[in-house]
Amino acid sequence: KCAGAASCAAGSHFEAGRGCVGDAVAAAVVLPSRPSPAPARAGGEVAMVNLPAGSFMMGSDDGDADEKPVHRVSVAGFAMDVTEVTTAAYTTCVRAARCTAAGTGTYCNYGKSDKDNHPINCVDWDQATAYCGSVGKRLPTEEEWEYAARG
Repeated sequence: KCAGAASCAAGSHFEAGRGCVGDAVAAAVVLPSRPSPAPARAGGEVAMVNLPAGSFMMGSDDGDADEKPVHRVSVAGFAMDVTEVTTAAYTTCVRAARCTAAGTGTYCNYGKSDKDNHPINCVDWDQATAYCGSVGKRLPTEEEWEYAARG
């Protein structure tokens, strides 16, 4: 999934390939008080859901060393794709020379016509970043991902 530009700091905006950049004039973004699905868009664009700012307890006292200790994390409001990026969407990015080919091992979906509507897998962080940038979005942070996954 990709995240939308709504999570750039006040006084900045998102630009594909550049990330958050400063605004000449700061703009306010008002997000709903609870998640609300965005309508599907024409042209095959993926619908997004707006997630309000909030905080939660992140981490684990029983997990790996990089998960400790449990700590409070706050996130600004942001938008996130409702569904995962499909193999077909990623293939379109590759054909446009904006992304590099994903892996094609036994358990990989890329290059298998019967997997076009499955989530793309076997991509690394750089490939995922390139895909999100190609559609004018960015990857969510680890904190945003966990916040969204918790509902």
